[in-house]
Amino acid sequence: MNPVLVVRTEVDHEGTPICRGAWIWCPACEEVHRFVLALPDGTSLTPRPKWGWNGDETAPTFDPSMLVRGGRQGSDHVCHSFLRVGVWDFLGDCTHTLAGQRLPMVPLPDWLM
Repeated sequence: MNPVLVVRTEVDHEGTPICRGAWIWCPACEEVHRFVLALPDGTSLTPRPKWGWNGDETAPTFDPSMLVRGGRQGSDHVCHSFLRVGVWDFLGDCTHTLAGQRLPMVPLPDWLM
């Protein structure tokens, strides 16, 4: 069985590490979402938002919430959630069918591994 997340170091065009990305599968959007994380030494060379992470690869907590707009579902799609101790908490402003629900994380698809 695949893990529920994979953390990859992301590099610039010269191969210099710029941040880490925690890739997870969103069951509501049926696609991956990426939390941008600092490098292990706490630095990051990317201007994108950075999330706090508890370091747990089986029951992760990320802070603050993630807000995704658009995607494969169209420009009016909204997925707003917290991921705490391996459980999705989909907020009421989501436009998908899992709004207001809590669900455990699911393993990543094979193609992402």
